[in-house]
Amino acid sequence: MFKQIHENYERVSCHYVEDLQCEAILFRHLSGAQLLYLDAPSEEKTFGLAFRLSPEDHTGVAHIIEHCILCGSCGYGVKNWGGDGLINSFNSAFTMRDSYFIPVSSNNEKAFQELVKLYADGVWNPLAAKHIEPFLQEGWHYEYDQEKDELYYAGVVYSEMRSSYQIPDFLLGQVQVRSACEGSNLTFDVGGDPACIPELSYEHFLTTAKKLFAANNCLGFVYGKTDLHTILEVLDRYLLKAESDIVPCGITGEPTPFSGKTYKEKYDVPCGSEGKALDILGMNFIIEDDKDSLVAADVLARILQIHFVEKFPNLALSVQCQRDSHWPMLNIVVRDNEEKNLEEIKISIFDEIKQILSDGIEQDLIDAALSASEFSYYDRISFVPAGIDIGIKAVISWVHGFEPWYRLEFKEAYRRIHDKADSNFFTKALRTMTIENPLYSQFVMQAEPGLSEKRKTAEAKKLRAYKDSLSEEEFTRHLTQIENLHRYQKADDSPEALARVPVSVVSDFPQVGPVQYVREVPFEYGMLLHHVSDSNLIGMTLHFDISDVSEEEICDIGSVPILFGKLGTSKDTVASLKTKSAKNMNHLSVCCQNYHSQEGDSLKLEISLECLEETFSETVKLLSEMIYDVSFENRDAINNLIEGYLASVTTAIPDPIHKLRGNYLPGEALLSCCTEPEFFLYMQNQTLDVQKLARLWKKIFVENRLTVSLSCSVSNLKKVMELIPWKSSIGSFSYCGRNLRKKNTAFRINGDMQYLAMGFPIDESLSTIAVAGMPLLQNMAGLRLRDLGGAYSVKCVATYGQDIVILSNRDPNLRSSLEEMRNVAKHLMQINEEQRVSSIIQAASKFTTTTSISVTGWKGVSDYSSSLGNYFRGYTPEKQQQVWQTLLHITCEDLQRLFRQIDTALETAAYAGAVSQEMVKENQDCFDEIQERELLLKL
Repeated sequence: MFKQIHENYERVSCHYVEDLQCEAILFRHLSGAQLLYLDAPSEEKTFGLAFRLSPEDHTGVAHIIEHCILCGSCGYGVKNWGGDGLINSFNSAFTMRDSYFIPVSSNNEKAFQELVKLYADGVWNPLAAKHIEPFLQEGWHYEYDQEKDELYYAGVVYSEMRSSYQIPDFLLGQVQVRSACEGSNLTFDVGGDPACIPELSYEHFLTTAKKLFAANNCLGFVYGKTDLHTILEVLDRYLLKAESDIVPCGITGEPTPFSGKTYKEKYDVPCGSEGKALDILGMNFIIEDDKDSLVAADVLARILQIHFVEKFPNLALSVQCQRDSHWPMLNIVVRDNEEKNLEEIKISIFDEIKQILSDGIEQDLIDAALSASEFSYYDRISFVPAGIDIGIKAVISWVHGFEPWYRLEFKEAYRRIHDKADSNFFTKALRTMTIENPLYSQFVMQAEPGLSEKRKTAEAKKLRAYKDSLSEEEFTRHLTQIENLHRYQKADDSPEALARVPVSVVSDFPQVGPVQYVREVPFEYGMLLHHVSDSNLIGMTLHFDISDVSEEEICDIGSVPILFGKLGTSKDTVASLKTKSAKNMNHLSVCCQNYHSQEGDSLKLEISLECLEETFSETVKLLSEMIYDVSFENRDAINNLIEGYLASVTTAIPDPIHKLRGNYLPGEALLSCCTEPEFFLYMQNQTLDVQKLARLWKKIFVENRLTVSLSCSVSNLKKVMELIPWKSSIGSFSYCGRNLRKKNTAFRINGDMQYLAMGFPIDESLSTIAVAGMPLLQNMAGLRLRDLGGAYSVKCVATYGQDIVILSNRDPNLRSSLEEMRNVAKHLMQINEEQRVSSIIQAASKFTTTTSISVTGWKGVSDYSSSLGNYFRGYTPEKQQQVWQTLLHITCEDLQRLFRQIDTALETAAYAGAVSQEMVKENQDCFDEIQERELLLKL
């Protein structure tokens, strides 16, 4: 069927992808563009356009182009169609170091075909090519503070990167590449260095976009069951008009041998935490980009991580394999208090590697690491729909010079490694990749408290000098440009333009919605929750109720997920535990979770994992040991772990609600902290020690109610239940929740970015309607607030209370933000039919997106956690269907009622949170009003 599909395309090659059980067909257009089609048996359809990058500087031009693509196109004339949710879809864009991918996903064929047209027009016919305002809004521009008589920088990408550059884990990734890829254009930050972004001109932006989107620099990607011929016709019309004789973009330079130099860079830590500031040592080993080497390197990283835990128990050390990098590499990262110790640590690490080469590697450790590596490939959960995740892998393959399906197949590579997985093979691989590897580099990140504040001061000085140098005419031009931008941002799209944008209809969705639930299975020892699954994996979660812990203990709860599995037992060392868990468990995670329900809030500490049916018996025995047989005798080692934990929450605010990760924008943590104050982990005077940890461990795991949930087939349930070794500990399940005690919390955030969170209560009767209404509020507020103090991000969360977080590169004004939110709510009281349909489609689409990627022969349990969440929140199957029906039949009157209540709540019942006392002072009049009304204040 694919030989004569379109006259302007030729079929270059065809390949059966065993791991996905689908045909891959590669086409070439006469313009030089290529297109990969994966004929997968999936109702979820994905389309994407990928382009090679040639980074030239740190201005972030590619990142800004990415944002501008979603700011509308000339063919449709609507601004921000990428964020308005007018279509049933998942849409985004990804700027990687060597490539650019613009994908969209939908499980509705009609919407999908329209999205292909919309995205193609956005790439090759963007509004940003005709109007400077999208570039100014998304990239950077000057703003003027009339009261202070100061110019300052604003812009979405500028603010985003300024915040990112103040997160140590983000900088770590930048420094790793800069040190390892010296002499290559990979060292340029395609995201943009905030110090360099203002150097980018609109003219250079246009020139780069023209070069980037050349037809012979393009790879199209289509996944799923769809009308391929129509997609090819759409692309044909644009490709024939696009540039096609431009030299294709790409990465320049080659890896160079170690020069003996240490790359150094400074990073910021909060002022006042000098005693806990850690310098960071990094070692990079560039490896071969072939499948066997990549698998071997991933296994070796896991082997070294387990081995180093035993040999260096007092070091915060991690080993990773970055196999998706343009130049794949093995990284070793160590954090220590003083730079002078890092050279000694580096020597010790190399000596230990030499010792491993001499002694060999234990077969049990090899089997465990290989099992963990294979498990992580065969069953993974993505943060995007499955088709987009697969598309990203295809783009990486293409940009690295392979066939696009190259990285979609590792099954055979794992088979080959299994056949030779012994000490001899892996010691030889370790020697080649480390000791004898000339492509080695090293770096040191030096902690400097207050660095961001110093840069902010220098920037302000530079801007003052620039303003003073302007003539009156030049300054007037700046003010005119700012006014034009604000006018452009506030202008509504014309009815004619809106009419051209494709809109799905509610009838596109099934009348019976998706259902995720667990069933209660009583047995002689208590209550077990069973999620029925046809997977060949078993998922298990242990729920420990922590609703009744004291306020003093709340601030220490966050240490338990971080330290779980890092404490030895009376039977096993930490290294031995890691070996056994790697061999038997997958996706082991420990987190704190708060479940909202009508009965109240239920706070739980949860331990979750997946494993094969045949290893479940060993898994539960091992988990029981890790929980109930922990040894607190090695006080020195545990104190070092606690010190590292306290230092980590100093340098990056962890996610208190989900998986306690610290590599994302702190504003999201602020939002979580405002809504879940008990889980705010960073306390200025935290005094956790071994004795406290031991008492807390006993209270959580021993003197506590436990609920067990399982995801497995019905036939396996009885067998699985008989293997649970702590039956007597299981108590009858009940809601043990209490209403959260709202309390004042002091925030201290790394860097000079400012964050503001606002919230307002919503009646339970409106909670389902709010799920549909909040995206409208978020989209409109995001546009309206961009010109208030440089705010660049608005996030609304629909729960039993509604919460908004505003992130800004300057101090957000609480009063102005509240007033603007009220203006948005009042505007939405006049909601029209198109907005109503849009809100329903956005809300319903969230229920139908697949993010589980499983290699053929494996089926994960990705909906397991969602099922548990529904259960604990009281969402029975009947309730889920009621919610679905309510969503499909929401009326304009329903949404008007919601926005009326939001308007009233913002006026009479709002609460707010800020990240610093200084910010509170600047908004003192508004905070005073909130206090006088006896409303919630979080500082």
